[in-house]
Amino acid sequence: MSVRADLHIHTTASDGTWTPAELIAEAQKQQLGLIAVTDHDSVANVAEAMTLAAAAGITLLPAAEICSTKEDLSFHILGYGIDIHNKQLLELMQHNEALLEQKDVDSIHLLARDGWPVDEAEFARYTYDRRRGG
Repeated sequence: MSVRADLHIHTTASDGTWTPAELIAEAQKQQLGLIAVTDHDSVANVAEAMTLAAAAGITLLPAAEICSTKEDLSFHILGYGIDIHNKQLLELMQHNEALLEQKDVDSIHLLARDGWPVDEAEFARYTYDRRRGG
């Protein structure tokens, strides 16, 4: 027996454009029997997607794409079958998200310092629309 699978899917919890409901609808359309939601440093949409997937007869493997660095090298580590309620894992992912947000702020400051026509106050007011993707 063969099963169609996609084990690397992002949702609006990171840089994807699908909500959990849209993801499950597309998985059904593509006749997928096994999927994994692997958002960057987030499991925010996994529980909802699992509930919807179960109702649709699709197996969903809880997962995440966890960012890490070693010696100035960046790695994205896919973790499958994870505990989406694990306190240490959630704290690590929150820490990674904060680092990414700070990198954006630092980049704007550097551009302004170097004379680029950026408005730091406008950037501070900006609200990211997750439906736009990464």
